[in-house]
Amino acid sequence: MKWQSMGGRYSSNELASMQKDAMERVREMQRRADETLRRSNASLMPPPKTEAPKPAPLPLTETPKPSPPSSPLPNTNGKIGTVLSAAGIDQDRMIILALLLILY
Repeated sequence: MKWQSMGGRYSSNELASMQKDAMERVREMQRRADETLRRSNASLMPPPKTEAPKPAPLPLTETPKPSPPSSPLPNTNGKIGTVLSAAGIDQDRMIILALLLILY
């Protein structure tokens, strides 16, 4: 290498020339990387889809009404339900507590 023969000393013109060459190589590598990325993205993109026809909207008189959620524990009006509601424990927490008791 040239720097070894000169003892590692370069003139300012040589340093500037080497920096210019390095910058040109960096730009060329970035250009190639961008080009490769564009090609790979273009090959990964799916073909454009045609939109399916939208279903006709239902008339306002025929809108379905949501049914009330079903209760996993049907008898919550009894004594236990009263105690649990007074304690601030809903059905979800009661199930979690029961599972924890079983696991214990």
